[in-house]
Amino acid sequence: MASRPLEDILGYTDVLRVVAEYAASPMGRQAILEATPEDDGAVVVHRLRQVEEITSLFHRAVSAPMGGLGDVTEPVESLGLVGAAMEPEWLYRIGAFASAADKIYSFFSEQSGNCPRLWALASGIEPTPETARAILRAIAPNGEVLESASPELRAIRRHLQQAEGRIGSKLQSLVGSLSKDNALADDFYTQRNGRYVLPVKAGSRGKVQGIVHGASNTGQTLFIEPLSVMELSNEVVALQVREAEEIRRILVELCDIARADLPALQQNLIVITEIDSLYGRAKFGYEREAALPKIRPGAPLDLREAHHPLLFLHQRKTSIPIRVQMEDADRVLMISGPNAGGKTTAIKTVGLLCMMAQSAIPVPCAPNSTLPVFSSFFVDIGDDQDVQEGLSTFSSHVRNIKRILEESDPSSLILLDELGTATDPTEGGCLAVAIIERLRHQAALVVVTSHLAVLKNWAHETEGARNCSFHLDKRTLQPSFVLTMDVPGASEALVVAE
Repeated sequence: MASRPLEDILGYTDVLRVVAEYAASPMGRQAILEATPEDDGAVVVHRLRQVEEITSLFHRAVSAPMGGLGDVTEPVESLGLVGAAMEPEWLYRIGAFASAADKIYSFFSEQSGNCPRLWALASGIEPTPETARAILRAIAPNGEVLESASPELRAIRRHLQQAEGRIGSKLQSLVGSLSKDNALADDFYTQRNGRYVLPVKAGSRGKVQGIVHGASNTGQTLFIEPLSVMELSNEVVALQVREAEEIRRILVELCDIARADLPALQQNLIVITEIDSLYGRAKFGYEREAALPKIRPGAPLDLREAHHPLLFLHQRKTSIPIRVQMEDADRVLMISGPNAGGKTTAIKTVGLLCMMAQSAIPVPCAPNSTLPVFSSFFVDIGDDQDVQEGLSTFSSHVRNIKRILEESDPSSLILLDELGTATDPTEGGCLAVAIIERLRHQAALVVVTSHLAVLKNWAHETEGARNCSFHLDKRTLQPSFVLTMDVPGASEALVVAE
């Protein structure tokens, strides 16, 4: 393979980024971003059928309850610390997740007849209603600990409100009287360091008995806590301390409740992440009008109305589909035609659609397309010259092909762009034929692009090899991007150059 990751060369990583946005949770999005093609045909078929079941819900306008799935990976992990008081925002996430898990379990239980594969997965969820009920009763979505968390907290906050009301009345009275004496810099009271203070003019300091908690930048205003409200302020501070202590007690208690469900929460996190990753795939396919092709391990590749995924997603109106229909005995597909005519895009399309399908991602092709299952993917595409290692373009290609020859197996898909180029055409052609002859017996399918006549002739004369080509539009002399099977194509170098 080239020095860049195969996923980046083909654009698989870019496709995953698009698909991941359709998941409902950060966990589901991350699972999609980390998706890799599965090489077990039975697993591929099973997961595609799961995606198909979710897609059927969209078609029936039935919504799975995927809301409330915030990222709870770290909060759930931190529950292992016995006696710790978790931040209320994290606790709320756990409560919301527990509630969402219960709803998802109930939903797929009710839909078990329509979605048997999804129910088999969702039945692994262990409902945790006590955790959900206790946390959501006590903590608001913004992380505020509610009065409903405990009778003690409700009583403390009521006393606190009353004490602050008395302070407000007292201070308002002082503002009124001192304003008449022109002793205040402003007609209001405020707070400094958690204490209630009046903005007293420095020259009127003697008119207000109390403690100075600060001064303005100019020193003309002193912020004084009147002695007459100090006792009330002390009461407020004491109540605030009690409130903080009660909140901590509540948080510890809620953590203990959730910790009792920790094994279930950990299991549910795994199951729901998988469900959401499948949900994201299905929603992507439904909204982007992608299909779930037939998967038949060992079957010949039969792509119908197949688009390059990134062109299909970003340039839908101008994307032109291709048809690639192989027979049982075919092992090599030789693509020829003019420069800038679509050859490289075609082999990337083949590779990308197979990788997507084996990752249970709907693909932009006709639903009656049939794809085999490949054990591995190998790519040699583009100019991968490495100046630092002293490698020419040709040397780099040879290095990649050496690795392909060493690591590929009878279930591999191999994509080779411009095989035999970047050197003397005669020698390059001979080498290319030798390579392709070896790979014809070694891999499941080899897709090659080339301008070399020797390779086109080889494909025409060799059993298990097929030619196909792109052509210029006869009227406009522009690339048609239409792939024709069993016909070699001319490079049209002079026409393209003109």
